[in-house]
Amino acid sequence: MNDILGYLPPMLTGDELMKALAVYPPYDPTIKEKSAAERLVALTSLYDIYHPSRMSAEIYSKIHLATLRSLQKKQSITAVRQLAANKKMMMQQQGRGIISGADCFTIIGKSGIGKSSAVWRAISLIGANKIIEWDEPFQKVIPCLVVQCPFDSSVKNLLLSILYGIDEILETKYYQTALRTHATTDMLLASVSSACLNHVGTLFIDEIQSVVASKNGRNLVNCVTQLLNMSGISVSMIGTPESQIFFESAYQVGRRTLGLVYDNLAYDAYYKDFCRLLFSYCFVQNEPVLNEAMTAWLYEHSSGGNIALTVALVYGASEIAILSGKERLNVATLSEAYEKRLSNMHGFVEPYIRQTHSKPSKAKATVPEPMEQNVLADAPNLMAIAATRAKETKEDIVELLKKHIPVMEVSV
Repeated sequence: MNDILGYLPPMLTGDELMKALAVYPPYDPTIKEKSAAERLVALTSLYDIYHPSRMSAEIYSKIHLATLRSLQKKQSITAVRQLAANKKMMMQQQGRGIISGADCFTIIGKSGIGKSSAVWRAISLIGANKIIEWDEPFQKVIPCLVVQCPFDSSVKNLLLSILYGIDEILETKYYQTALRTHATTDMLLASVSSACLNHVGTLFIDEIQSVVASKNGRNLVNCVTQLLNMSGISVSMIGTPESQIFFESAYQVGRRTLGLVYDNLAYDAYYKDFCRLLFSYCFVQNEPVLNEAMTAWLYEHSSGGNIALTVALVYGASEIAILSGKERLNVATLSEAYEKRLSNMHGFVEPYIRQTHSKPSKAKATVPEPMEQNVLADAPNLMAIAATRAKETKEDIVELLKKHIPVMEVSV
C-alpha cells in the first residue's frame, strides 16, 4: 500500500497559499520610455496577473481534499471489484456501480469573476506533476483532468473527450479504441469509468451551464452521476449561475452538486488592492494617480467589481492612451475605453450604475436583483410565467417583474 499523501504536494494555507497562488509578471519601469509598439506588446502582461482572493483559497482547499480522497479510493479492495464490474458491463452492456458515494461538487459564479482562473491556479499547485506513478500496483494517475461540457450536452461526446484527455497526457489509446470498436454509449460509459478509476484523480467539467439550454442536459447530468458511482473519482462541475437553477430542480441532482457559489465582488480592500496592482503596471508615459473616486468608477463600470471587465477597462484605456498620444491613464481614457471597447456590455453594466447612483423614488428604474430567479429574465415567455406566479402568490405583477427586469413606471 502506497502513502498517498507523499504523491501530492503538501496542502498550503494562509499567507503561504496566497503567495503560491499569486502570479505577478515581471515589470520593467523603463518600459514607459520605449516605443509605442513595444509598450503595446508589453501591455498584454495585464492579462497574466493573478491576485488571489478568499475565493481562490476556498477553491484550492476544496480541490486538494477532493483529489486526495479520490486517490485514496484507488487502492481499496472496492476499486478492484469495481474494475471487474465495469469489465462485465462492457461485455453485457448493463450493470451498476459498486463504489458509489463519490465526491461531486460545483463551482458556480458569474462569468468574469475569476472562478476558472482560480481553478487553474489550484490545479497548477496540486497537479504540479502532471502524472503520479506508484508501484504497488503499478499505476499512472492524472491528479486533475479538465474537459469542456459539449455545447449540445451530448453524452457520447463528453465521454469521448474524457478518453481523449487521458490519452493526451498518458499517451494511451482509449479514444482510438472506442472509435474503432464503435462502442455504444453504455459500453463507452463502462470504458470511461474504468479509465477514470485507473488514471484520474479529480475530473473537472467546465462550462456546465450548457446543460440548461439543451434538451440533452438531463441525460448528461445523469451520465455524470452514473460515472461517479462506477469510478469513485471526484468530479467538479464549473459553470455560471444559470446552471444552479438546473441543479436545484431535483433532489438527487441537488445532493450531488453541493459546492461553492460566488457572486459579484464587494467594494472592499481586495478590490482596491487589485486596482492598485493593475495601475502599478504602467505602460503610458505619464504616471497615473489612482484615487478613491477612480477606483469607485472602475467598480461601477465593471458591473460590480467583475475582474475580467476591470482588466479590460484598464487595458483598453492604456491602449487608447498610447495609440492616441494622450499618454494618460485617467477617468477620461477609462470612459473612452468603456464607450468604445465595452459597448457590447453596456446593457449588463449600466443597470448596476443606475442602481448605485439612484435615490429612493417611486418612479426610479428598478434593476434586477442578483437572485437565482434572474434566469427568468431571459425566458421568451416571461410575461406568461410572471402572470401565473403573480396569480399563485397574489403578488402585484409589476412588483414581481421588477425583480427580474428593469421596469420604469410612468404616469399616464
